[in-house]
Amino acid sequence: MLGAAQQMAPDSAVANYELGAALLLDGQGDAANEQFEAALTLDPTLEQADILRVMGATDTSGAIAAAQDYAGRHPESVRAYNLLGQKYLANQQVDEAIAAFNKALSLAPGDPDSNHALAQIEQRAGDAAASRSRYQAVLAGRPDYLPTLLQLAVLAAQTGNEADAVAQLQHAIEAHPDALEPRLMLARHYLGKNTPDKIPPLFDSLPELQQRAPDVLGVIAMSDLAQQRYSKALAGLEQMIQMEPDTTALAHHLLATAAAGAGDLQKARAEFKRAQELDENFVPTLVSLAMMAGADGDAPLFDHYMNRLIAIAPNTPDVLRLQAIAAQRDGESGRAIELSRQVLATAPGTAAMLELVSVLHKAGNNKEILEVLQDWVANNPADIQARVALADHLTRMDQIAQAIEQYREVVKLEPKHADALNNLAWYLREKEPQEALEFARLAVSVNPDRAPLLDTLALVESDSGNHQEALRYIKRAVIASPNNLDLLYHQAIIEARLGNKAAAIEILKKVLGVDSAAFTEREQAKQLLASLH
Repeated sequence: MLGAAQQMAPDSAVANYELGAALLLDGQGDAANEQFEAALTLDPTLEQADILRVMGATDTSGAIAAAQDYAGRHPESVRAYNLLGQKYLANQQVDEAIAAFNKALSLAPGDPDSNHALAQIEQRAGDAAASRSRYQAVLAGRPDYLPTLLQLAVLAAQTGNEADAVAQLQHAIEAHPDALEPRLMLARHYLGKNTPDKIPPLFDSLPELQQRAPDVLGVIAMSDLAQQRYSKALAGLEQMIQMEPDTTALAHHLLATAAAGAGDLQKARAEFKRAQELDENFVPTLVSLAMMAGADGDAPLFDHYMNRLIAIAPNTPDVLRLQAIAAQRDGESGRAIELSRQVLATAPGTAAMLELVSVLHKAGNNKEILEVLQDWVANNPADIQARVALADHLTRMDQIAQAIEQYREVVKLEPKHADALNNLAWYLREKEPQEALEFARLAVSVNPDRAPLLDTLALVESDSGNHQEALRYIKRAVIASPNNLDLLYHQAIIEARLGNKAAAIEILKKVLGVDSAAFTEREQAKQLLASLH
């Protein structure tokens, strides 16, 4: 059709240009360039033909020559020099590229394209200040230009200024409330900083159509996965894949992970298989398949996936972690410890540190556990999970005073941390009974249905003389965990203190009639029963 039009109007520059564009789209670069050259011969001012001639060049030197010709015939064209600069960069002629971009800036000092290109060159050279000044030059003329705001956020993040990166993205969201990209970038930042709860509010104010965009569904699903909301993540990912069936291995991997978390192992296996079909060397899927094989007790299959991963990505944290699991399985505790140390060194984080602690615990290395935990807490004083682990380990080592100090620090950081409050109440029962009672009551107010918290409060209330209140709490604990013999024994203590001798004896006979190693206070129960006769 276009060819016929060109034949009908052989002297039309536009007809030649349009035929060239069609040929370029069809992959016929040389034929397209002939048409662009014909168009430019007829109309040298037709810049669209120049641009496509440069873009359609089949080799770098040809593209540079076409761009030089374009700039030579249009010395006042900012676009011509920017295109020339891009082609120089593609050929790694950095100095020539800088000269071309600077020529564009001499024509238009606030031009975004040339400023952005120079900013990225300067950033790669390590000059973040010069790079930032380029972006500021754009904003001087276009205060809320979105691409520049996003580039400033990227620059801030890459130079370690996370607070500034977040501020830039928040400003971009305020200036462009309908734009998805700054919200998505901030959401990905929150995922990386392990604060997934901050993600959904980023999209709440958007119209429903935008909230259902595949990228939005994907990042919210990742937020749900991070918070172990597997069923919700599963629904979001299924909707995303339904909207974009030709999706990536990552999408099916995430869907499989959500299905596994939701308990649908059949679906999980099917989706992991689909992810493998899309990318047979996709590391996260191979890691998940290895972990599933390990959970199934299939050591040969576990080793199959592990060995494939060692060949593909030998020194990545997940692969080192799998090797540590295999070493522990095979009784090689020393190798398991060394591999776990490598995981922590390669990807430092609370989870990796606690994995090392777990391996050390199985090896009975309490001294190094203490060193690892104390060192981590010293360097990460706001890490609540690490402090709790340190406090728990100190209690196992019977260093109660030091454990209490750590639990107090946890409560300072998170005043409603139920486990820390409960443990403080338990260990302060004798020395600080009033403080213990305050902690125990607060713990139950935070989580009113957990049997261990109710148990602690019952005993502390009883120690304070509040036996009737204590009986009410211990009965709630027993209802929540009816087979726990320790709780029944504690009820017997409180019944006895209330003078309910018959009720206490009946409970004690019941618990002592059960042969269970889980009953840790059997001797005390025998003594109480003897005292009641």
